[in-house]
Amino acid sequence: MGRGEAGNTAKIAKPDVAVPRAFAKIDDWTGRGCSQLPKPRDFTTRWSDRRGSVMGNRETEQAAIAHVMALERAAGRDPKDVHASGLPYDIDSSPRMIEVKAFSRSARSEPLPLEHRQATAAEANPEHYYVYVVDNLAGLDGAEVGVRILHGETLLTMIERSRPQITYWPNFKAAEYDQAERLS
Repeated sequence: MGRGEAGNTAKIAKPDVAVPRAFAKIDDWTGRGCSQLPKPRDFTTRWSDRRGSVMGNRETEQAAIAHVMALERAAGRDPKDVHASGLPYDIDSSPRMIEVKAFSRSARSEPLPLEHRQATAAEANPEHYYVYVVDNLAGLDGAEVGVRILHGETLLTMIERSRPQITYWPNFKAAEYDQAERLS
């Protein structure tokens, strides 16, 4: 995760809901015609803090995936959430292979983290590998949720000008978290 993802949180209305209210009915739309899907501008969200609940990185990513899937359905495609299947992308929306990058704030001028396998997949199939950058998920300052689409030559150029870096992602187990020194 890049600077735009790590540590950023967004507030949601219900603590037991993994996605903000604007996204909560996306699963209900599956059986409906595309004409009944909300337009992208309807996803403008201000995540209220009624119960003080905070939405972390995993929930932010899931909200972005749900948003992109709704947009894909509205475009007449049949997206499938494959983010947990080990593929180098989050959504299979034939013929598109979509990697979703979620940012709680603007992604403008932010680093866009791609794993080696994602860069390799983009290089192997540049016309069908897409990166959808979903930003402003926190709805701060009234900003609308936006989606920027990267693929083809644009994405390849971005990958070519970047330098690979090795990043370690150790799990912060509950016991380690509980025992870690805490600053007040």
